[in-house]
Amino acid sequence: MQAYAFRKIPNRGSTMSVNKKPCKFISSYIAGALLAFAGVVSPLALAAPIYSVDTLLGSATLANSGDDEVEALRAYADDATLTRTQLSAAGVAVGANGQWFIDVGLATPGYFVLKFGTGTTNQHTHFFFKNDGAVGNTKLVWTDAQVNFLTGGGNCYIPDAIPPKTPKTPDLTSCNITRLSHFGFGGVLPDDGVPPTETDIPEPGSLALAGLGLLGLFAARKKRVQ
Repeated sequence: MQAYAFRKIPNRGSTMSVNKKPCKFISSYIAGALLAFAGVVSPLALAAPIYSVDTLLGSATLANSGDDEVEALRAYADDATLTRTQLSAAGVAVGANGQWFIDVGLATPGYFVLKFGTGTTNQHTHFFFKNDGAVGNTKLVWTDAQVNFLTGGGNCYIPDAIPPKTPKTPDLTSCNITRLSHFGFGGVLPDDGVPPTETDIPEPGSLALAGLGLLGLFAARKKRVQ
């Protein structure tokens, strides 16, 4: 058996030299890793934004998506002169937590309507909203739950659906964004004297990214101190 000899390092007081290079290397490695991970998290955090949801005013089944739709929007807006801009469902984007949104560019409508192909779901065809999630915002925002899951996220078939379609629980195949036929918007919100402000809510991933950045700065500062 091979013998091993151990030598005790004598205590030389304050004159003893300590090699701190490994610690500096480890701190640099941690800081670099945090920054690299932040680079991965950043696009993920921005991929699914969360916006303030607009207010659902009501829903109905309309025989005519032309004049009937305009009249319903006017009634909800209490504005007999309201004109409507109708567009196809193109441009709809998915948000986080069951949200959907449409950016209407420079327009800042006060009200909008979503028209769905409901088939035998026994659902209403039109859903009317007040665009007040973010005052002055150009985004029309709603959730799956507000439109009874016609855009997905749950069962869009009412229990007493019309035959021959048998309701499924849940029917996640037939309930998706392809049911959205078109949307229309128009009118303005009542002037309450409050200046327009954005009220978008930051994605939780963005908050986590900020925390990672602070950790990276802390590690880099600790490295310099050592």
